[in-house]
Amino acid sequence: MSYIRPATPANPDWAHAPDAQSLVPVLDRDAVTAERFVTLCGKFTLTQGPAAGDRLESHWLPWQRDALKASFQVRESLWVLGKGSGKSVSVGAFALGYVMLSSILGINTRGQVVIMAANIEGAKIVFNHILEAILADDELRPLFRSNAQSKSLTHVTSGIVIQIISCSMRNAVGRRPVLLILDELHEMAQLSDATAAINQLRQGGTNWGRDFKVLAITTMSIEPPVGEFKRQLAYARSVRGGDIQDPDFLPLLYTFPLTERPDLDPLDPSQWWRGMPSLRTAEQPGTMDAAELERELRQAADADDQESFALTLSQRLGIERNDSAANAESILHLHFDKCPRLVPSGPYDFTAVGIDAGGLDDPAAVCVARRPKAAQRRLELTVHQFLTQTGYERAPDNLKETYDAAVKNNTLHIHETAEAMQAAMFDLVAQAGCDVVGGDEHGQTGFAQALRDATSKRFEAVPQTWVLGAALASLEARLLDGAVSHSHCPLLLANVENLLVEELANGNRRLKKRDNRLSGQGYAKIDGIISVINATALIDEHGHRAFDAGRLIG
Repeated sequence: MSYIRPATPANPDWAHAPDAQSLVPVLDRDAVTAERFVTLCGKFTLTQGPAAGDRLESHWLPWQRDALKASFQVRESLWVLGKGSGKSVSVGAFALGYVMLSSILGINTRGQVVIMAANIEGAKIVFNHILEAILADDELRPLFRSNAQSKSLTHVTSGIVIQIISCSMRNAVGRRPVLLILDELHEMAQLSDATAAINQLRQGGTNWGRDFKVLAITTMSIEPPVGEFKRQLAYARSVRGGDIQDPDFLPLLYTFPLTERPDLDPLDPSQWWRGMPSLRTAEQPGTMDAAELERELRQAADADDQESFALTLSQRLGIERNDSAANAESILHLHFDKCPRLVPSGPYDFTAVGIDAGGLDDPAAVCVARRPKAAQRRLELTVHQFLTQTGYERAPDNLKETYDAAVKNNTLHIHETAEAMQAAMFDLVAQAGCDVVGGDEHGQTGFAQALRDATSKRFEAVPQTWVLGAALASLEARLLDGAVSHSHCPLLLANVENLLVEELANGNRRLKKRDNRLSGQGYAKIDGIISVINATALIDEHGHRAFDAGRLIG
């Protein structure tokens, strides 16, 4: 798909951008003044790290320069980018550049630049960058006066004051900022009066007309967005997508296109710029080393700690957490591990085999579900999983522990080759004497035909859509009736814990992995429980008893 850099804030093809700079629109309004503003921003003195003493223009990246220019050209901007991308320095340069441009043009006299954060300590981060940049610059230092008590800096000639405040209505009332900077909007949104305080400042700023600007910068929230952040993020996405036409709003969202680009792997270093546009690599300078980010991501993934992993992904790659309120525990999670252990009670009137073929590094799962003649509601589940030696060796240590326990339980079988693994699966199907066998028809290529060649059984498709949700409901009903027994395989029980059940707006339910393939290696396995649900779907569809009319005849 070809990608064209946008000339407006709308950018429906954002997920296909090839680099960080391409996400920033090239706006033509006030271009001369905007270039003058960016030149002033570039003179901002860096005071931390190896580049201390240098000007920002010597180190900024193309996206950063263009983002400062585009944000000057619009009324309001929302930047969402990973922690460690240099947003505090960028905001500081924007604020100081705006003051100096106003002074040069003789506008915005005695205006206020308000930097608001959830608390004073948060607001001080940007303020201190500005203060230290002024102190380190021999030409700027005589032009400003600081006031420790009011936590402010005043440009003597223009009377423009740079002041920090915490987010509250008490601090916002009566202020008329010419520039409003909102630092870490997602943190402010947690406060009860955040929306009211921000709106108070917006309303006060409108007195300045076109000169009034709002710049909000934030990382992605750890939990699903709420409050003012949720509102602004939704608005920004609508502007970016073209659903809302607002040429005065800049949505600069460095967030990983998890839904839009399922072909991309968040653990692929070549894609990390999507959340961390200032990543330092061999090809470009930056504010965070790529090797350090790799270590952090791998450590979080290998730890198999959902909270730690969600934190890292949200704060670094802008991946919005989506497995909380919409993914409540189902009856399956609450009752599956409490089922009685399997004690065969045949004879059986119907047997279905559900299969989840998995990938090369995933365990393939085969569930043999038998229904006793004497108890039509009962299901006796025997689940075996199969894995290649390579797949076992590639697993992280914590997953290997589960694998080892399942091997000891004789419900996980490891084979040297994929061919040997598949042959063992087919042997199990043949021995089951099943009435029907099936699963996801879009699983491994050629699997259905190979199964038919080996067992003479036709592979029945189980659509991985609402059908799975209906089968889950059927399984849950049996669980509540105490009509399910299984062998309590450690890997199968882990599969249940890894399964997320998402409630959709239309009332259906969607099943997915807990890590939602974020780990890149699929550490959160669900193959076993999917095979169980597939088997339940097959029994519900094909396992009806033939109606015996003879018993109604006297």
